[in-house]
Amino acid sequence: CKYCFARFDEIVSQPMLSEEDSLKLIKMLADSGHFNKINFVGGEPMLVPHLSHLIKYAKEFGLRTSVVTNGSRLSPDWVKGVAGYLDMLGISIDSDNPSINKAIGNHIKLEKLPIIVDAIHQSVICLKINTVVYSFNKSEYLTPFINAINPSRWKILQVTKINGQNDKDFDKVSVSASDFKKFCDKNREWVLPGIKVICEADDNIIGSYCMIDYKGCFFDNSSNCYRYSSPILKVNVEEALSQ
Repeated sequence: CKYCFARFDEIVSQPMLSEEDSLKLIKMLADSGHFNKINFVGGEPMLVPHLSHLIKYAKEFGLRTSVVTNGSRLSPDWVKGVAGYLDMLGISIDSDNPSINKAIGNHIKLEKLPIIVDAIHQSVICLKINTVVYSFNKSEYLTPFINAINPSRWKILQVTKINGQNDKDFDKVSVSASDFKKFCDKNREWVLPGIKVICEADDNIIGSYCMIDYKGCFFDNSSNCYRYSSPILKVNVEEALSQ
């Protein structure tokens, strides 16, 4: 997506953790006692062929598990395969208009969404919808669409600038704080009572997540750019966190 702040252009030539090393890392995180949840995100996490193995392994070590995907590779069979191991499945949906999704770079196939959503509900996996508000969709009214999907959570996020990631495209997609508030106020007014709406403005997003890149390094965005630790597998969780 044009607004994506997980491009990692500065490290993209370096190899991704193997499945074996990813499993070691998950065990280290669980054993450290610092974490009770792991969220597999991207880019696009479903490009990782062994993602379901990582989810199951994390669950076996007592971590709550979630995934956030653009939905382009989701299928009912994949959903059923992680039932009992995946606690929450988030789907990024910024618009119910295919042309807007295509323009921003999200390739979700909205026509396939009903059968996927049905599989999620049947598998007793909590469904979350993530919506990023940016210049293309800031005037949309998505509440009827969200109510029809009936997720347990709807997270609405203001597009956020991260230097070195999406700063070159940011002027084309940015929205003001007032436009973001208008979107949230308009869209959450008539949401079904069982849907929890969470709005995160850009100043809430900066510095609020403990993240690990695809090389196994902690990183943060508290300076509006990414700072990385040493690889966790080479040092340890405590040392990498302290960095």
